[in-house]
Amino acid sequence: MKLKNNLNLTVNDLAVYLVDKKIINSPLLLQKILFFVRYEELKKEKNGEKQETVFNINDKFEAWINGPVHRDIYFGFRNFFNFDDEKDVFKIDENKSKILSKRYDFFIDKYLNIYNKNGIWKLVELTHKNIAWIKARKGIDKNEPSTNKLDDNLIPENEPGFEEILNNFK
Repeated sequence: MKLKNNLNLTVNDLAVYLVDKKIINSPLLLQKILFFVRYEELKKEKNGEKQETVFNINDKFEAWINGPVHRDIYFGFRNFFNFDDEKDVFKIDENKSKILSKRYDFFIDKYLNIYNKNGIWKLVELTHKNIAWIKARKGIDKNEPSTNKLDDNLIPENEPGFEEILNNFK
């Protein structure tokens, strides 16, 4: 994929924005939203729409048991969800917030709506329909950990019926 990071922002900035402005309150939800933002970007790019991204070439998702995970964000954020007194660490600069809001809120709100109506396991179920995750998990037991990387070229691909399933979750 040819997406360029010309926004002068990082995936870490997006994660901070999600926790600060969108009230993301668990590592699992943060990972699902980050993955679906990436999915939507790559899908648009595959359809010929020029895209800018906060993801860099080395920002790869891994095929974990409950769906794709961005390892650096997971290990950088996981402990903060347990301590309310440390939530002030997640305050995004207002200029960054405006850029991220304009760029990503449509995608984010789409998947938060599914989460709010159906719970986190529906988002996990959707990620398990993604071809990149399925191929990265090939030959691995469903309960076995994996650090296999997802192929960005396959992230926009899903099993037949994914869009219908997505529409049913709304």
